[in-house]
Amino acid sequence: MHQPQACRTWLLTGLLLLVGLALMTGPLAAQSTPEKAFTNSLGMEFVLVPAGTFKMGAERGDTDERPIHQVTISKPFYMGKYEVTQGQWQAVMGNNPSLSPGDPKRPVDQVTWDDAQAFIKKLNALEGVQLYRLPTEAEWEHAARAGSPSIYSYGNDPKSLGEYAWYRANSER
Repeated sequence: MHQPQACRTWLLTGLLLLVGLALMTGPLAAQSTPEKAFTNSLGMEFVLVPAGTFKMGAERGDTDERPIHQVTISKPFYMGKYEVTQGQWQAVMGNNPSLSPGDPKRPVDQVTWDDAQAFIKKLNALEGVQLYRLPTEAEWEHAARAGSPSIYSYGNDPKSLGEYAWYRANSER
């Protein structure tokens, strides 16, 4: 997976905002009809992302995003429905690295890729399984696109981002 060196904390915040915690698909093969969602012992909710084919990449953008190419996700997988919270991180890791701790329902932040791997290792041990992992870049994009062929999940106009997301330009900073 591409790991921009200049923004590791941002990358992990994005990944650990665990719409990025995925489950390996092995247990799905044993089920004739996998459950559409489930909740683990920590209250983390997961949803089933179906297998599928999509166009990944961009014609314009970073060089590692070119060219647009077809990608097939051959097996369904589960992915976290919500971000990993500070409370969930605390329950697994015994600490809270977040910049603004206090509310255990806030997303955890200020974690590195290595921190995420340690979290996953401990979560697997706590649950008595070897299922949790970060999604691949292709799985992440497949889930984020949710079947949309557009550049962005909401369409093709970057000027519309403020209608769908809160970010620096519309956060009154």
